[in-house]
Amino acid sequence: MPARNRASTAYADAGKDAEAIGAFLAVESGHPSSPLVPDATRRLAALYERSGNPLAAADRLARLSALEGTDEGRARHLFRAAELYGKGGDGARSRRSYVDASALPSAPAGMRILALFRAGESALAEGREDEAETLYERAVRLHREKGGAAPEVAGRALFQRAEIRSRAYLALQIAPPLESSFAGKQRALARCADLYAEAIRVGDAGTVSASFHRLGEGLEDFRAAILASPPPPDLSAEEKEEYLFLLEERAAPIEERAVESYRNNLRQAVAGDHFDPFVAKTRERLRALRPALFAKKPEFAFPVVPVPDFVGITERTTP
Repeated sequence: MPARNRASTAYADAGKDAEAIGAFLAVESGHPSSPLVPDATRRLAALYERSGNPLAAADRLARLSALEGTDEGRARHLFRAAELYGKGGDGARSRRSYVDASALPSAPAGMRILALFRAGESALAEGREDEAETLYERAVRLHREKGGAAPEVAGRALFQRAEIRSRAYLALQIAPPLESSFAGKQRALARCADLYAEAIRVGDAGTVSASFHRLGEGLEDFRAAILASPPPPDLSAEEKEEYLFLLEERAAPIEERAVESYRNNLRQAVAGDHFDPFVAKTRERLRALRPALFAKKPEFAFPVVPVPDFVGITERTTP
C-alpha cells in the first residue's frame, strides 16, 4: 500500500487527476486501520473537487468530519461538504450536512447559525417554504441563545421569514364576508410586519432598507385591497357612493403608515450613507405617493429615527 500511495501522490503532483483518483481509491479501499486511508480520503476530496465532481468530494469530507477531534474541525468539514452537495444539486444532503454542523455544541456559534441559514436558503430554493421558515427560525433562536452572536445572519433570516409570510398575505383579498376577510388580511399583515420590524432592529443596512421598503409595500397593498373590496350588492346608488367614501376614509391612515415606512427608509439611508436598490424603490414610491414633497428633491437629509411601532396596522395608537 505505501508504494501505491506514492504512485498516487506522483500522479496528483503531475496533474494526472484521473490516474491519481484511481490510485487513491485503491488506497482508500484498503485496510481501514491503515494510517494511509484518511490521507487518501483527504486527497480524493481535493481531487474530486478540482476535477468537477462535487458530490464525490462532499462524500469524502463527510467521512473526514467523523475523524476530526474537535467540534470545530467536524463543523468545518460538514459545512464544506454541504456547500459541495449543494453545488452538485443534492439539496437534501446539503441541508442535512448543514444541520449536522449546526448541532455541534462546541463549534463556533457564528458558523452554526450560518449553517442553519444556509440550510434554509437551500430549502427555499426548492420551494420548501415551511421547512425553510423552520430553519430560519432555528437560526434566529440560536443567535439569541448565544447572546447575539450573528446579527447580520439573524437579520437576513428574519427578513426571509417575513418574505415567506408576505407571499401568503399578498394572496389574500378583502371580499364578502367583509369583516372576516378584512380581519384575516390585517392579521396576516401584522405577522409580516412583526418580523420585518425585528429584522430592522437586528440586521445590517441592506436588511434594514429591504425591510422598511417591504413594510411600505405591504401597507400599500392593504390600502388597495380595502379600496377594491366590492360593495354589498343590495345597496342603492347613493348608498354605494357613501360606502366608497367610507372605504377611502378607512384606507387613508394606512397610506400614511406606508409613507412613514418609506420615509424611515430614506432617513436611515442618509444617516448611514447607504444606497441600494430598495432605497431607490422607496424613493420612487414616495415620489408617486407624495409628488409635491419628493418629486423634485434629489436628496433627503432626514434625522435618524427609531424603528416605528407596528402595533395597530390601520390606525395610529396614542400614548
